[in-house]
Amino acid sequence: MLMSHWTAIMLMPILHLVFSIYLYKINFTSSNYIFGYKTPKSLKNEKTFRYANKFAQRLQLILSILNLILAVTIGIFINETIEAFTLGSIILAILSIMIIPITEMFLSLIFDKHGNSNLN
Repeated sequence: MLMSHWTAIMLMPILHLVFSIYLYKINFTSSNYIFGYKTPKSLKNEKTFRYANKFAQRLQLILSILNLILAVTIGIFINETIEAFTLGSIILAILSIMIIPITEMFLSLIFDKHGNSNLN
């Protein structure tokens, strides 16, 4: 049996939001091997790691809410389930990838190349 139009469109954004809320509630006090935002810039020291993870968690939550809003909009205007699901999946991928350059940009504004704070 095929999923209904709205189930197909809303499944991924709702899962994205639930996962984002879960990650938002995790307090990354130090780097670990499983979870967290890990790039060379964020792993300079514990302060950069904590800042990068908190920032990425907030951004992920905001983008997942945006994704949910876009999914509803897509569902209203596109009647073909496959086309709406495909477009929603592309938007989800783009929003998820956007987290990396945005977080890196803010890390560059807050910390120098050695991981020392630029805010004095």
